[in-house]
Amino acid sequence: MDARTADDRVERLGLEPAELRARLGRGELLVMDLRDKVTYMVGHVPGAYLVPRGTLELRLETLGLDRRRPLAVYCDDGRALSVPAAETLEALGYLEVRILRGGWRAWRAAGLPRERGDKEAGKAYGEAMALAAGVREIEPEA
Repeated sequence: MDARTADDRVERLGLEPAELRARLGRGELLVMDLRDKVTYMVGHVPGAYLVPRGTLELRLETLGLDRRRPLAVYCDDGRALSVPAAETLEALGYLEVRILRGGWRAWRAAGLPRERGDKEAGKAYGEAMALAAGVREIEPEA
């Protein structure tokens, strides 16, 4: 992909850090951190799930994401990993894919909060997806 195409995609899909934070706060989207585990553990957008770019296609099936659920992706600069990941997600039928404009660097420069450490991507992610999709919980019969 040439630089102009990448610029066009970032322009079309980009979310400013403050807008991403607001949408996260309203529970409107899920966020994927495309960086490696070490950089993720040092700091990431609160609530972001670690899905390294190199494993994205493999992990999508195991994550069971609803293609109608809005997603935002980010990497260090908002381009190197984010643009190809957004293209992949769109090609696979995800209806709303956004890119954190400026990536993790822009998030940090804006002084927004961050989480550190690992986030369990299995059970917690499944629970977040179920909540977002409005899946009802049922109680066992006594």
